[in-house]
Amino acid sequence: MPRLPIGGMRFLGLPLILAGAGLAVWAWRTPGATVQYNGPFAHMARHPATAGGVLVLAGAALLTRSVVLAAYSAGLVVASGNGSIAIEDPDLEGILGRRR
Repeated sequence: MPRLPIGGMRFLGLPLILAGAGLAVWAWRTPGATVQYNGPFAHMARHPATAGGVLVLAGAALLTRSVVLAAYSAGLVVASGNGSIAIEDPDLEGILGRRR
């Protein structure tokens, strides 16, 4: 299995994992929240929990130096940006019993 040739820079994945987890928790604590951003990744900013998940995936790819995981996380961003797949945050009301 090929590995990313990043050496000691692989630990840059830890801040990505922490930022992604923090973003996902923030999005869970404030339902309906969006991040105001008008750039190339605006489709991900409208769904902060999903963006947090992709950040965790990208951080894990760096930390484990996994080419496959890096390609998967990049593919999710590209596919959601060009309309190939629809990114929707799940409604946690039914799963966790939380009322808005």
